[in-house]
Amino acid sequence: MQVIEGQHNPVKALFEIIEKDPRHHNVIVIDEGKIENRMFSGWKMGFRNLNEISREAAMKIEGYSAFMNDSGDLYDLKDDRNGALMLLKLFKDTH
Repeated sequence: MQVIEGQHNPVKALFEIIEKDPRHHNVIVIDEGKIENRMFSGWKMGFRNLNEISREAAMKIEGYSAFMNDSGDLYDLKDDRNGALMLLKLFKDTH
C-alpha cells in the first residue's frame, strides 16, 4: 500500500509511471481527492524482499511487521477508505 501526496498533475504523472512499472501488480486506487494538509509528510516508504530469508530473520529487521502474512485480502480496503487510512496511519506511527 502506498500514499502519494502532492499537486494533482505531478501525482497523476507519478501514478501512471507506477501503473506501467512491471514490479507493480494489480494497482488499484483506494481514495483520491484534495486535502488541506499533507498527512504523511516526512514519512518514507521502503521495500525489502523477504522471500529469501526465514521468518525468524525477518522478525529481527527493525520495523518489520507480520501483518501482511497474517491479514485478510488488501483488496477489501478498496471499498473501505477509513480502514485503509487507519492502516497507513498505524504504519506511520509505529515506524
